[in-house]
Amino acid sequence: MNRKTLSVVTHSPLAKSAGIILAIIVTSLLFPLEAKDGLSGMVYYKWVYPTDDDKFNEFSFDRIYVIYERQLWDGVKVKLITDIKNTGGIWAARQKNAYLEYKTGAGDLLIGMQGMNLFNVIKDNWGYRFLAKSSMNELKFASSADLGLGYKVTVAGKAHLHFTVTNGTGFDNKENDKYKKLAAQVVYGTKKLGMKPGFNAGLAGTIEPYAYEATDTTTERKTKSVAAVFGGFTVKSTIRVGGEFDREIDSGNDVSRQIIAAYFDLRVRVIPGHNMNLFGRVESYDPDLGTAEDGELNLMIGANIFPIKAFNIAPNLRYSIPETGESGITALQLNFEFKY
Repeated sequence: MNRKTLSVVTHSPLAKSAGIILAIIVTSLLFPLEAKDGLSGMVYYKWVYPTDDDKFNEFSFDRIYVIYERQLWDGVKVKLITDIKNTGGIWAARQKNAYLEYKTGAGDLLIGMQGMNLFNVIKDNWGYRFLAKSSMNELKFASSADLGLGYKVTVAGKAHLHFTVTNGTGFDNKENDKYKKLAAQVVYGTKKLGMKPGFNAGLAGTIEPYAYEATDTTTERKTKSVAAVFGGFTVKSTIRVGGEFDREIDSGNDVSRQIIAAYFDLRVRVIPGHNMNLFGRVESYDPDLGTAEDGELNLMIGANIFPIKAFNIAPNLRYSIPETGESGITALQLNFEFKY
């Protein structure tokens, strides 16, 4: 095999996936298993009914996540998450998380490709990632993971502090400048409302300088920052309510974007012994606060049915109301999720 052929093979998505699996096998041989170690994952797929005459109904995968965790020693663990998605008809595997977490008496240190601390709690307050990303993630206010260092600590059992310094380019892009993104999050209360009753309230923000091309020959140091205020509560695993206010400011392009969103999840009894959840989300998005009548209001309503453990079926409807233009249904979907 010549050098050119070898380069093509080793850089293919299949070769990358094989490399990830090989790394997991080697780690398994080097370190003994603990009871809570192992392989898990999630699969998101959907059936979409067309709202346009020139489209057709289809089944499609949204995401396949393969998750591997291993406790190496007391207080030290590694976590790998492989994100598999279809990009233009080609299945591609990307390494979303690959980090070591070292627990100390003064907090936890995270080293490597890790989940970011901007909308991770908001994602759990929303609670339906298999239906749609959180608003900030969907509208690309920030990436959900990045490469760098993180530190988190819980104070008095209720106040959670999380700080990161990362490249700022996300988990599927390499660093492209000399600057780094700084992020901080402060949350009081229960972070994962989908798992137990409670409430939370928090603040999160990021800031990153970048080189802005002021003219064809000069650049200036500008910044892009994001701030978020959020909160939510769950009562007896019966109702969950959450909301958020997010703003992004780009000093180079002089553009500010804004999101205001609220969501709910209500468990109802269908027949004795069988429940389902009714959910909804309202999202107001303004892509440029300096421009009039360019925003939109996006609505989602539906039901989540769980016939067996770790399997969800969710028929739902999406509706969009732009400030200018026609309102209408943007999607009729049947979403599925299973976990293993």
